[in-house]
Amino acid sequence: MGGMNINKKANVVILASLILFGILILGCIGKETQKAQSVTPQNLPQDNESLTYGNKTSSGAESIETIEIKIKNFQFLPSVITIRPNTIVKWTNEESVPHNIVIINVTESQTLRNGDVFEYKFEIKGTYEYHCGIHPSMRGKIIVE
Repeated sequence: MGGMNINKKANVVILASLILFGILILGCIGKETQKAQSVTPQNLPQDNESLTYGNKTSSGAESIETIEIKIKNFQFLPSVITIRPNTIVKWTNEESVPHNIVIINVTESQTLRNGDVFEYKFEIKGTYEYHCGIHPSMRGKIIVE
């Protein structure tokens, strides 16, 4: 009978070891998942710096990125952006002075007064230069890659 007690103790020790090992493995996997979920952009561009890619907004099964450019202090902010194809770029005039957007050899917006918005969806890869048709010294660039 004494030998049977030793086997039970050995089985309990082995079972406890396996359970502890499983808990440790699950704990490590959980931490990796938690790290991946808590990553957030730390170095967002300042007003006049360039921006790469944008915010995704879902519309049914399709996911569309939107980049916002402010028109402020006679500048496009940011003035240079890099985006993926099928991204919408949205310009908002935040000044009391009217502006418009001329995307060279592509399109031209209406006159944008304070608070007005112009949007354009860039579908084809390439480099697009644009400027304000009213104030030609205001320039920007969109790189679609």
